[in-house]
Amino acid sequence: MEIYRVGAEWHEGTSWLDLTDRSRNHSLQENYEVLALFAQGDFGRIFLAEHYDTGMLVTVKELVKAKVPAACIVSEVGILKDLQHPNIIQLLEVIETKDEVYLVLEYVMGRNLWQQICSTENHRLPEEKAQGIFQDIAGAVDYCHAQGIVHGDLKPHNVLMDSQGHAKISDFWVGFRFLPGQEVAGVAGTLKYYAPEQLLHGRYEGPPLDVWALGIILYELLMGQPAFDGDNPQIIQSVLSGRCSCPESISRDAQDLTWNLLDSNPRVRPTVQEVLQHQWLQGVPPPQSS
Repeated sequence: MEIYRVGAEWHEGTSWLDLTDRSRNHSLQENYEVLALFAQGDFGRIFLAEHYDTGMLVTVKELVKAKVPAACIVSEVGILKDLQHPNIIQLLEVIETKDEVYLVLEYVMGRNLWQQICSTENHRLPEEKAQGIFQDIAGAVDYCHAQGIVHGDLKPHNVLMDSQGHAKISDFWVGFRFLPGQEVAGVAGTLKYYAPEQLLHGRYEGPPLDVWALGIILYELLMGQPAFDGDNPQIIQSVLSGRCSCPESISRDAQDLTWNLLDSNPRVRPTVQEVLQHQWLQGVPPPQSS
């Protein structure tokens, strides 16, 4: 199935995505009814929409060309196109017009993971529930790394929970491709989830950044609060000094995995494959295929 369709109300050769025009006069409104506005940000809006012919609900991410670098859109589209996994939000279609690019994405009827954490008693998930969610996320990240892709901005806000309680990672806005052993610099993301090496202004490998972020997510699942909090200078100082604590109320296996993930030395951090083999995750049922 061809995943890309391009609007044709403007002249050929102006496409940012270098796509073949396969749908004359195609626009978002031609095939989709916009039902609700989910969010509005600096770069565009996010809608709930329904496909006219099939009745399928979708999420539409609008990106305004005047506000977004072309390279960012091309990168995100290319990454999403190459990822097919039950725990990753699927890209269904791309619609490009003169002024916007619309990413038509799988719709997940549920909350994001941070909302789920905040809605639970004491803002902490029982370990058994946390194990299943964390395995979903780690399995998706392991798949990404096997495809040579780093997410770069893993956090509970970028994890959506479906109606069956399974996690799906989304938003590859700052994702990038890597080769084994390749070092990068200046990776964007969210400060509370930055690995120490990102704060030292040097070069570093990509996959350990995701592993560190998995550690922060696991901490939040079990503790109900960020591992490192405060204003920006306080967060930076805490991350670089490694100042965070794991209470004894969680199991020793959970504590051990958390500390392994949050090792300040990226060369010592486990790979996601090794994470999935950790004792704390043994016996957890594998994610169901969608």
